[in-house]
Amino acid sequence: MKTHIQIAVLLFLFIGNAVLAQEKKQNQLIVYGDAELKIQTDIANFNFSVKGVGPSLEAAVNVAKDKVKKITNELRGIGLIDKNFSTSSFYSGENRGEKAFLSDNKDYKAEISVGVSLDSLNLLEPSIMVVGSNDPNYISDVSFSLKDNSGYNMKVWEAAGLNAKEKAENLAKEMKFTLGKVLFIEENGKSDGSGVITFRGGSFMEVASYYEGSLGNKRSAAFYSPVMVIKSHVKVIYELP
Repeated sequence: MKTHIQIAVLLFLFIGNAVLAQEKKQNQLIVYGDAELKIQTDIANFNFSVKGVGPSLEAAVNVAKDKVKKITNELRGIGLIDKNFSTSSFYSGENRGEKAFLSDNKDYKAEISVGVSLDSLNLLEPSIMVVGSNDPNYISDVSFSLKDNSGYNMKVWEAAGLNAKEKAENLAKEMKFTLGKVLFIEENGKSDGSGVITFRGGSFMEVASYYEGSLGNKRSAAFYSPVMVIKSHVKVIYELP
């Protein structure tokens, strides 16, 4: 019986010390910090596709390839290089529903889609004009993004942390207590700049119409890179000694 009483007393003392230790850990200050960066986008992307038809699959593919070659050569002529191009998709097969009635000249078709990525935005309008003047099957919307969104993410995260620190220090000064070390920091809300901003309606006719506008023969820029907003929201826990 005496042994059971001793064990009960030890358990009581252990639980009591654990509760006191837990209460001591609750002497903390939680603050939140926010930051925002507005960055001009520096990458522009669009796609175009061309179609070839012919009496055989090989002939249709060659027609489509020749169209791509002509367009990309003209784009190189205004300053683009190979790294600006990528093949987005390729399709070839029987030209169902569009065959000629008395000829096999359209029995097969091939379609090639090419992605164009530009880090010199001055080349965007001339590039679209070149593609559009070559009768493409399709020109996509234009999207804008950032080259180095990870670097900007780090900057805005650091700024949010400093904002939280400033809040904690101001509060400690006003209420006359001492801040301890940082126990915990977490980013629990952000807009990381990894997305794209899209300009809809990138067809050649619409772009050409806007490019000319109502300025007669005087051309003005139709595309200006939009601003990407990167945000960070952090939670910081300080120890209160």
